[in-house]
Amino acid sequence: MKPSELRAESTDHLAVMLADKRKALLEWRMKSAAGEGLNPHEANATRRDIARILTILAERSGENAPASTGGKE
Repeated sequence: MKPSELRAESTDHLAVMLADKRKALLEWRMKSAAGEGLNPHEANATRRDIARILTILAERSGENAPASTGGKE
């Protein structure tokens, strides 16, 4: 999915999507370990989707936090 599509989703829906993507990646790993011929690009795409979702969730949690001082106090 594109980041713009993910940003349009609600936080609750993103959490559900994250759980689904993680489950799909686990299932892919299990099938791969069982010796089934799988497309490795599917796993890479799923990992990237998980990273995108986590990034957007982190951005949203940071909106409520106070502004950073950039490490200088």
